[in-house]
Amino acid sequence: MTEESTDGSTVPSPPVEALAGHTTPLGTTDPLEPFPDADGLDEILGDARVIGLGEATHGTREFFRLKHRLIRYLVREHGLRTVALEANLPETLAIDEYVAHGRGDPRDALDGIYFWTWNVEAVLGLVEWLRSFNEGRPLADRVRFHGIDIQYTTGAVQRLRGYFEQVDAEIPERIAVALETVDDDGVNPDRDERTDERHAAGERVAAAVRDHLDDHREAYVDRAGERAWGLARRQTAVIEAATTYRKARVDHTGDDPEQAARLLRLRDRAMAENVTWLLEFEDTDRIAVWGHDAHVNRSKQEMRDSDVSSTPMGGYLADRYGEAYLAVGFACGRGSFQALGETDDGEYELMAHTVDGPRPGTVDATLDTLDASPVLFDVRGAREDSRLADWVETPRGTFSAGATYDPDSPERYITEYSLAAAFDAVCYVAETTRARPVGDG
Repeated sequence: MTEESTDGSTVPSPPVEALAGHTTPLGTTDPLEPFPDADGLDEILGDARVIGLGEATHGTREFFRLKHRLIRYLVREHGLRTVALEANLPETLAIDEYVAHGRGDPRDALDGIYFWTWNVEAVLGLVEWLRSFNEGRPLADRVRFHGIDIQYTTGAVQRLRGYFEQVDAEIPERIAVALETVDDDGVNPDRDERTDERHAAGERVAAAVRDHLDDHREAYVDRAGERAWGLARRQTAVIEAATTYRKARVDHTGDDPEQAARLLRLRDRAMAENVTWLLEFEDTDRIAVWGHDAHVNRSKQEMRDSDVSSTPMGGYLADRYGEAYLAVGFACGRGSFQALGETDDGEYELMAHTVDGPRPGTVDATLDTLDASPVLFDVRGAREDSRLADWVETPRGTFSAGATYDPDSPERYITEYSLAAAFDAVCYVAETTRARPVGDG
C-alpha cells in the first residue's frame, strides 16, 4: 500500500490497523465530556512534568476546546496546578488574578494580552472553568495561569511601576527615567522609532532594577509579600529579553540566515526559561504549556519560505527535562480556521480561511485514513512498532499556519517533521471550524 508524497512521488503508507493500534479515541472535543478511554490517555500522558499542548493553527476552535478538555482532565485527575500560555508574561498576570482570586473581568484580561489568537470563546471558557474550579479552594491548591512570552516591554514596566507604588518605594530618579526609556507602549518593533534606544538601555535598566529590588528585598517583602517581590523581579528578565528580541526583529532583513535563526532562538529560548522559572516560582510538580506546534515540538522551528530553522521552545525543555517533557502536536484534515489575511487594498485583517482536505503524503492525510476523530496518536508507542517505526522516523509534512495565511499558496504551509523527533503524541481532528472571537455571539 502506497501514498503520494508532497513532492509527487509514492511512499509506503503504514497499515491502518497498525495506526489504529496506537491511537486513543477521544470521542469529542467538547470540554464538558469525559474521555472514553482514560486508561489509554493516562498511558500516553504518563508522569510528564511539562506537557506541551500544540496547535497546527492559531485559530482552530476544535484544537482549543480539546486543549481545554485535556487541561480539565489534568487538573482533576493528575493534580495539574499551573497552566502557561504563549502570551506575554506580564500582561497575562491579569488572567491569573481572575483565575486565582476572582478579581477583574476575564474578557478584559484576555483583551489585554494583545493577541487575537487567545481572545476567543474557547479560551474564555477555559479561564472561566479554572475560576470555578478554584472557588473555595485553599490558596495553595488553586490553579495558576501565566504567560511565557516576551514580545513587549510595556506590561513589565507597568507592573514594576505598580509594584513600587504598592510597596511605597522611593525609587531613584534614574530608575524612573530608565523605565520610561524601555517602555514600548505595546507597539510592534517595526513601528517603534526608539527600538534601538530601548535595546541599548535594556540590559542596563534590567540590572539596575534587579539590584534595587535585591537591596530592598526585606523591606519590600514585609510590605507586599514574597510572591509580589518575585513577580516584580521577573519583570526585569522580560525587559531584558524583550528589548533584545525586538532589536533582532528590526535588524532582520531576510538576507542573513544566522541572523534569522537568532531571531527564532531568542524568543523560544526565553519562553523555555520562563517555563522553568514558573515551575520553581509556583513550586509545582507539573505544568501544561499551551502554544503553537512550532514552539512545543522538540525538533525544529522553521522560518517560512526559507531554509532557516532553530531550536524551538520544546527542544530547550526536552534538553532540560528529558522524558519528563511531553510534546503533543495537533493536526487536522479539513475545515476552517482564522488567521490574518491580505485584503484587496493590501492591508491585513482577521478572517476565516478554509482547507478542503489534507495534502497527499502528509501526516494529516495518513491519520485521516483512520476514519476516526478526534484521536490521540501515540508516537512514542509507534516508534517501538516495526510496522510504523520507519513512518514516524522519516520526515514528512503536516499543515501548519501561524498568524497569517495566504489561501492562494497553501503549499507554503506545510512543515516537515520526523514525528519521532518532534512529538510524543499527536491529536488529530478531521473536521474543524473557525475559533469564535469573544463578543461575536
